[in-house]
Amino acid sequence: MGRVDGAVAELGVGVGTFAAMLNHYFPERTIYLFDTFAGFDVRDLAAEVAHGRPGVPYGVTEVTVGEVRSRLPYPEKAEFHVGWFPDSARGCEGETFCLVNVDVGLYQPTYAGLRWFYPRLAAGGYLLVNDYNNVHTKGVREAVHQFARETEAAYTVLPDYGAHAVFVKPRQADEA
Repeated sequence: MGRVDGAVAELGVGVGTFAAMLNHYFPERTIYLFDTFAGFDVRDLAAEVAHGRPGVPYGVTEVTVGEVRSRLPYPEKAEFHVGWFPDSARGCEGETFCLVNVDVGLYQPTYAGLRWFYPRLAAGGYLLVNDYNNVHTKGVREAVHQFARETEAAYTVLPDYGAHAVFVKPRQADEA
């Protein structure tokens, strides 16, 4: 199996722990970090409530771009995109990704992340969705199911704490 080209990304950066790991293990690649850096967006919370979910699924520690940048081993490789997703992805449409982590805890941004990143995922690339099986984030599971139904993209669920859903972009037979 060959190398998978592309950048790495995280949608929903939190305090930057996973971003720092991505930056550590992919030091030569650009890392795109998408977050409001101001907690959950009111539009996404309103969509949760409109669909019968409680709204805020868990507490969020607000951090600044500077605080996250200071945690990265290779901060010069990081591109921060602050704001509501997918609006915050403007200018990145031509990028290809080898690994993306979606960790936003709500239906709307999870679904938007899947729809935006999956077409830009390199063949053989991975798209991780955090909190698939978390009792407090039922919208995440609904977003994964809807996206999979619409696209016929296959995923598997890892037996980890939050039961990540993992999409792998298929390779062509001659690439395997």
